[in-house]
Amino acid sequence: MIVSSRGRYAIRVMIDLAQHNNGELISLKEIAQRQEISMKYLELIVRTLNKGGMLVSGRGKKGGYRLKKSPEEYSISEILKLTEKTLAPVNCGMIGEEGCERAAKCITLPMWKKLDAIIDEYLSGVTLKDLLEGNV
Repeated sequence: MIVSSRGRYAIRVMIDLAQHNNGELISLKEIAQRQEISMKYLELIVRTLNKGGMLVSGRGKKGGYRLKKSPEEYSISEILKLTEKTLAPVNCGMIGEEGCERAAKCITLPMWKKLDAIIDEYLSGVTLKDLLEGNV
């Protein structure tokens, strides 16, 4: 599994919002400056997070974003699944939702499925709060 910059930056954005959470909306400009992410790329990432129901957004002069829930309610798994679509360790159709014509005779499939489950279990147990507190 290789996590793209989109997934890594999404985690950084969520951490930034958690670190600066005072109940008010935080502008993309502030996040972009602190995280050193281009505004254009940040807009794409935040759009995904917002559509995924992770953020509260507001428009206008005092517009911006904030977390919808508290940091302990966000697992790293859910953030990455939203931005990466899958956390599968290999590009194998049987691990995801698609079928594979070789599944019945694939000797390695059980190993990949188990590794996928281990990755998901681990990342599901790590929250934004854990990262903020260094509990990983």
